Amino acid sequence: CSGSYCLNAVGSGGASSTGQTVVASDTDASGAEDIVFQTAGTTKMTLTNGGDLNLGSPLTGVGSTSFSVSSTATTDASFSIGEADTDKADMFWDASNGSLNFGTTDNSTAYPDTLVIKNGKVGINNSNPTDALTIGTDGVVDQGILLRSDTVGQFLAVSSKGNYATVSSTNKLILNAGSNSVDFSTGGVTKMTLQNSGEVGIGTSTPSHYLEVQTPSSSYDAFAMYRPINGANNGVGPSYLLNNSGGTKTAYAKLTGGIADNTAGAEKGFLGLMVADGSGTWGSSYQQEKMRVTWDGKVGIGTSTPISTFQLGDWDGAAANPGTDSIIMDLNNGGTIAKFRGYNHNSEVVIMSTGGDFDPYLRFATGDVNLNDWSMGLDDTDGDKFKISRDNVLGANDVLAIDSTGNVGIGTSSPVTRLNIEGNSLATSSALLSRISDDTWG
Repeated sequence: CSGSYCLNAVGSGGASSTGQTVVASDTDASGAEDIVFQTAGTTKMTLTNGGDLNLGSPLTGVGSTSFSVSSTATTDASFSIGEADTDKADMFWDASNGSLNFGTTDNSTAYPDTLVIKNGKVGINNSNPTDALTIGTDGVVDQGILLRSDTVGQFLAVSSKGNYATVSSTNKLILNAGSNSVDFSTGGVTKMTLQNSGEVGIGTSTPSHYLEVQTPSSSYDAFAMYRPINGANNGVGPSYLLNNSGGTKTAYAKLTGGIADNTAGAEKGFLGLMVADGSGTWGSSYQQEKMRVTWDGKVGIGTSTPISTFQLGDWDGAAANPGTDSIIMDLNNGGTIAKFRGYNHNSEVVIMSTGGDFDPYLRFATGDVNLNDWSMGLDDTDGDKFKISRDNVLGANDVLAIDSTGNVGIGTSSPVTRLNIEGNSLATSSALLSRISDDTWG
């Protein structure tokens, strides 16, 4: 070893330049004071005067596989494996972060925080993990988890404690990638399916809708919704959303199941239908509720407090208790209470009520508007007489009238006897038939 201090170890074959092990200091007399380990004339390990230990060639350029560990008071301890400083893998202690980091350098681009262990937590592409396993948020594109299988079939199995070694165990969650779906299985049976076309099936592997729930034949509860609240008139249910003219997603209707009485042991509920009324927002106190089914079997349309088996409308909420009445149709003003139409709307029977004088009457009509109408009912403006009129209202063309005393008028709405007939026959005067005594009529 010319110009250096050498320690030679000669093998059994005798001394030669290629068959000896040489440990030398500053073999090239450069003053670097490195300790070099050579065999067969080639450097295999170097201990630099800076304290770095290199197995193979130092990481100074493309060359043989190298190994190095280094640390100083200002430099993190590191362990590197690679071809060069531009292409290598590093394991190092990050003194400033208090973490053990695993990273790579690929074509001079460094990824130092690919895997970080800190305070008992593990981070992937996260230098400060906050949970047992934290993935992402350190600015790496396309972060996340990819589970991949080269063939169709199981790609993830999660087993319960004590059964993880049993491949056929039923106590596990298995995700299978089928040709057209991802299947979630437990107990060896598929419980949920996500089709590649977007349909989700729960209890069925062949859903035909975007959400399809199939229950066992012994069960009738397909799903449940829960809202942690207990005040009266509070409810929970699905909303039906579509886009408005501006393209904004808007709730147009909502079905809600709610609380009528939350007394423990005597709870009562209701089912309500709400629809948008043009105000643009859901109102408070169910002001947009259009129909309700109460706990005692009553149905109200236009009222949230039906007082009969079936009630349409609620003009002031102060209607008399109907007792056992089956149907109430309640109006706040005059108009049609109910209309029953025949084929092609060419005939109809209408229950009417006028606004100011409260005349209740039935109207019978055909397709000829008002020309062939007949009406019958009570004329409140004329002493509450019962009338039959040849018109669509009472009092216009009355044919028959019965007053409160029982007098009947035909051709007159003001009968003066039990039967008062008025009319013209061959230009004669009106006919009047009245009873004078038990046996005499005149």
